[in-house]
Amino acid sequence: MALPVGLARAGGVAAALGGALWAVKVLNDGFVPGESGVADPIFFVLPLLFIWGLAGFYIRYSEDMEGEGTAGFAQSFAGLAILAAGYFLNLTLQVEDTARIVSFGFIILTLGLVVLGFATLKTEPLPAGNFLPLVMGLLTPLTIIIGGEALLQASISALFGIGWLALGVLVLIGPRTRVK
Repeated sequence: MALPVGLARAGGVAAALGGALWAVKVLNDGFVPGESGVADPIFFVLPLLFIWGLAGFYIRYSEDMEGEGTAGFAQSFAGLAILAAGYFLNLTLQVEDTARIVSFGFIILTLGLVVLGFATLKTEPLPAGNFLPLVMGLLTPLTIIIGGEALLQASISALFGIGWLALGVLVLIGPRTRVK
């Protein structure tokens, strides 16, 4: 079983890297109005890093979560795939009006993370921070509710990236040991 553990750890690195880049991008865009942002050219890669990180999370923790956990994983994967497709169409093929695709991807991802979050709270498979997927799922709607306050939106969105970074670290650490 060395291969899946290695893939899981690589997924942890991917999620942590994607989360850090996400946070840097949104903070740069939020604090420097009118500039494109340092991570913009690779922004469409971030959902792919998150997919890899979520795959690592699934490899590490799926045995502990059935039902809701599997549904949350599947929904999160689908949301990230739609998000990646929207960013790909926008940034590489210059397809206009991809905001609806990206928004739909975020909605599906958000719902998946909330379901996954409830499953992790129920089964407590993580070594720490079982609340993390639920909080990450709730941050996206919070940015919509905040509305036009750019600095606050950027800060909340950066927390979303930091959540992925933390999730990546938890995937690297691996499952907690259970006393029988």
